[in-house]
Amino acid sequence: MKIRAWGPLVALLSLLSAAVAGVYVQYSSHRNLSKNQIGGVRSYAYPPPIHAEIDLKLTDWLLVLFNGLLALYTWRLYLATRGLREAAENQSIDIKNSTKAAADAAQAAISANQIAVRNNESQLRAYVTVQEIEVKLHRQPATMGGFGVVVEGAVHTYRLAVVLKNGGMTPAVNATINMSHRRFDGPMPADFDFPDSNNSANALLGPQVPWRTPTILIPAAEIEAQAGGVHYLWGWIEYDDIFRDTFRHRTEFCFRIDRERLPTSNELWIGFMPHSRFNSADENCVRSFDPHNNRYQ
Repeated sequence: MKIRAWGPLVALLSLLSAAVAGVYVQYSSHRNLSKNQIGGVRSYAYPPPIHAEIDLKLTDWLLVLFNGLLALYTWRLYLATRGLREAAENQSIDIKNSTKAAADAAQAAISANQIAVRNNESQLRAYVTVQEIEVKLHRQPATMGGFGVVVEGAVHTYRLAVVLKNGGMTPAVNATINMSHRRFDGPMPADFDFPDSNNSANALLGPQVPWRTPTILIPAAEIEAQAGGVHYLWGWIEYDDIFRDTFRHRTEFCFRIDRERLPTSNELWIGFMPHSRFNSADENCVRSFDPHNNRYQ
């Protein structure tokens, strides 16, 4: 806001002129009175009452004029200072708004950076899932048949292992793996809690690297029996990623072991069907997560 400086300057000059004129009139009046005093006796030029009254009235008018001008320009000075105060208040509001806008922009930048960091971590972190199930057959010693043909021995044990793979771009560290197997006379109970076994191992899974779990050994007579019930294979892996302040991860898996004799060769076909429960990751796992201890239980 622009303040005009000529108005207050003219006001000050006018007030000064009025004050000087008032002082001069009062001084002239007292001087005339002093000259007429002779021998201690005051002598007046006739008619003294008229001159004295005229001088007094002129002085009063000058004082009134002085006080009026003083009040007028004091009011103008108040208006000018009020404009300055309003300008200062508006400037203060503008500064506060600018500061708030800068703070909001900084907070938005921080939030955007945090989102970008989380997105990068989500894209780069380790993701361990099941790639396949490996089956190895252990047979009796081979025999020599007719015409020098080697006859493989009968299968006595099936060795099963789950092949896990880290599909992420960074390693899965401090990994723990557990494997279990059980036969049920019928389908798995709906309230089965998938207990852990002593068949555990530790691992470090590099990015895009497969890793085999501890193996499960099942006798051939048990798994090949037609009335051998239903077999289930389950397990889990828990691991950390390489980023700071992130929670531990977990992948659970469970498969029903299907088997069938092929009618043409009488060979045993084995398949693995994912079970409806215990196939999930992280917060969707059957085991609940305790964030205070950073572990599943």
